[in-house]
Amino acid sequence: VYTDDPKRNPKARLIPSITFESFRDIPPSIKGSKGVDVTRGMYGKLKESMRLVQEGVEVVILNLNKPQNLLKLTRGERVPCTRITK
Repeated sequence: VYTDDPKRNPKARLIPSITFESFRDIPPSIKGSKGVDVTRGMYGKLKESMRLVQEGVEVVILNLNKPQNLLKLTRGERVPCTRITK
């Protein structure tokens, strides 16, 4: 999760961690989808993630267009991602 669309804004920063407290401070640039998206864009994904976190699930959002990211994550290696926790 980035502070803005990194494809359009070179100053966009990765948000490494989101908690219940920090969720309300999510930048307004993270909005719904610009196109047809049943998940309601990144903000919709984050809201759903907060529901899962309440149930005790840690959520990790990462770029799966780079297949090695998932493998690295499962191995405990560092990978650019956003962890959503209580």
